[in-house]
Amino acid sequence: MKKRSWYALCLWAGAFVSIQAQSDSHLNVIKLNLANPGGQEFVCVSPYTVQECEKQVEMLRPVLHRYNAETLGKWTWVLVRSEDWKRIAGQLHLEANSPAFSNLQMRQTFLEEALLVPNPRRQVELLDTWHIPFDQFLEFAITHELGHALCNESDERKAYRAGQQLRRGNLNPCGIRQGRTQTVAQWTPTQ
Repeated sequence: MKKRSWYALCLWAGAFVSIQAQSDSHLNVIKLNLANPGGQEFVCVSPYTVQECEKQVEMLRPVLHRYNAETLGKWTWVLVRSEDWKRIAGQLHLEANSPAFSNLQMRQTFLEEALLVPNPRRQVELLDTWHIPFDQFLEFAITHELGHALCNESDERKAYRAGQQLRRGNLNPCGIRQGRTQTVAQWTPTQ
C-alpha cells in the first residue's frame, strides 16, 4: 500500500490533476509553467490557489538558485500545505515532523508550507524537534535535501554533511563519491 500511495502522490499531467491517495481521497495539484534553465518544475498541492502557489514558489526559487539547484536538471519541487502535511506524511509512513523529503528516483522534493509562510503552531513543533532558528530553517531544509539530490545520497548523515558544505559556499558538496539510490530520503534529526 505504501508504494501505491507514493505513486498516487507523484503522478500528474497538466495544470490541475486529480490524484488518488491511499485513503481514497483525491489530491489536486497546481503545476506552474515557469521558465527555468534547469528544466525544473514547481507544483503545489491544493487547496493552494494559483496566486498563493506562485507567491510561495517565488520565495523558494532564490534559495534554490543560491545553491545551484539548476544543476539537478529535471526535478520537481512540490509544496504542501501545513494543514495537510502530517496526513500525507502519515500515508507515506514518513516522519511528520520532517518538513521536507525527497524521492530520488522520481526526482522530486516535497516541502511543507511552514518553511515559507509563518505558521506559529507548526513552527513551535518544528523548533522543538530541530532546534534551528526559523529564519534559517528554509535554507537548512533546502541544503539538506539538495545534499540528498546532488549527491544521489540516501544516507541522512552524508546528506547533512553535504548540506553543511553547501551552506559554507562549497557548490560541489559531494566530491567524487556518489551514493546509492533510494526511493525516499527524508530529513530526520541527527544526534
